[in-house]
Amino acid sequence: MKKLLLNLGFILTAVWIALIIMEGKNILLGFKEPIDFYADDFDINKNHDGERISADIPLCLGECATHTVTKTSYGSTSKTKTSYYVIPAVAPNVEYYFYICIEVKGKDRDKFEDLTNLTLNGEYGSIKVDGKLKKLENQAYEYMVELFEEAEFFESKEELDFYVLPLCFEDVDFSFAKGCFIAIIISFIGSIAVWISYFVTLSKEKKMIAANKATFQTNYPTQNFEDNVVICGKPYPKHLFESVDNSLKAGENIAAISTLRQITGISLEEAKEVIDNWCIYYF
Repeated sequence: MKKLLLNLGFILTAVWIALIIMEGKNILLGFKEPIDFYADDFDINKNHDGERISADIPLCLGECATHTVTKTSYGSTSKTKTSYYVIPAVAPNVEYYFYICIEVKGKDRDKFEDLTNLTLNGEYGSIKVDGKLKKLENQAYEYMVELFEEAEFFESKEELDFYVLPLCFEDVDFSFAKGCFIAIIISFIGSIAVWISYFVTLSKEKKMIAANKATFQTNYPTQNFEDNVVICGKPYPKHLFESVDNSLKAGENIAAISTLRQITGISLEEAKEVIDNWCIYYF
């Protein structure tokens, strides 16, 4: 029981810590009011770290880079493809658009391809996203710059450097983040309950061991209780039960019961009772 509680405590603790590490920032953002990316007072050049941002994207200049991650697990291989599409951004009192990238997962790629086609035909579209801004990877930024250079979109390198920003809009599933928050609360409360049960059980075991030692010293004052094990009222040399203890440490309860019965000759029911409370006997 004690070992089960210990393992369960570690698992539940690891779960809520891992969720905080992976989704902690998104969970905090999920409870914030989103800022409109295309509002008149939104300035793309300011630091927006820690802010939740929503956007209704009207234009897309196409894909400038892709990133594929390949994972192999238990003999199977999976690939996750992330595309970077160029979208416009705004700043107050500036004549032209700024341009940044947006991360697009495989399932949303068709929507951005459709928006790109509309843009090339001089039309507007609409893709709603909710997420945050972060720094764009260097290689993806270089590809975006090359896209503008090849299209001769800007008249000078200085103009390109000014309007093409190394920023990336990351679309975030905040409903998933809120689900993780609930999982964190449940696993945290569960881990506290399990750890309390573990330490209560540990305390009871220590008290039972102390009581058993006291009983042994009273009943067998001439013997050293550290070198003996009392099974069903009869003392045995402790070294005889090393194999029983090793079997229990290895999780082999049946083998431990069998060995214990061979040594002591006690019944199966008695052996099970001893094994279930082994720490009281073998200390």
